[in-house]
Amino acid sequence: MSVAGRAETGGDTCRTQSPGQAKAGYHAQIKAENRARIIRAARDLFLAQGYDKTSLAQIAKEARVSTGTLFKRYPSKAALFAAVTAEQWQLDVEWAAPPPPGDPRHGLDHIGRDYACLVARPHTAALCRLIITELPQMPELADIVGTGFAMDRGPFFDRLRGYLEAEAEAGTLDFRSAEGQPQSASAVAEQFLGMISGQFLWPQLVRTDFVPPNPTDAAIVDEAVALMLARYGTGS
Repeated sequence: MSVAGRAETGGDTCRTQSPGQAKAGYHAQIKAENRARIIRAARDLFLAQGYDKTSLAQIAKEARVSTGTLFKRYPSKAALFAAVTAEQWQLDVEWAAPPPPGDPRHGLDHIGRDYACLVARPHTAALCRLIITELPQMPELADIVGTGFAMDRGPFFDRLRGYLEAEAEAGTLDFRSAEGQPQSASAVAEQFLGMISGQFLWPQLVRTDFVPPNPTDAAIVDEAVALMLARYGTGS
């Protein structure tokens, strides 16, 4: 999904760093590498052993970091699990901003395709299945994932909700129920994501042999967008 940017150096291309800059850059790189190893090790162990049977000490050993390094960044297993789920639903930085309001067909299509790609990522369905299995016995997980199994919360959900609110304010969408009662942008966001995850994600939770559609297939998102516009579009 990401597109590599190209830096414009101009003039002298043989730039050098001061010792302080080089040292700071090195430490930042080490921290980023440690974090990536921790997240990957935690995800793999949680999926292989379950949340309850995985310890922070095991994760530190698998990630090849000290327990002190691990605890400094993630003081509890719940905090680390939250980081794992957040990473799974994180868009690349250049895609994180919502589209501008004014053209809900374009905006919903943009966000819907992003969501299809996130849902189709490796390990997404397995993490959701793990949460569903262990949530009743692990109340601390409820504080992290709520009732949305981590798939409709966090920055991505907030991005969609904010976009829908902006479209409503612009007068291009009107969120009313069949009875004419106002609905929240959060409820409408759940409806939209549900139409997409219903074909990409939910079948994977009950059938491990299910192969989800290709996220680049436009038909599923196109249908969800068409239904949203038919239901809530104002025509303005």
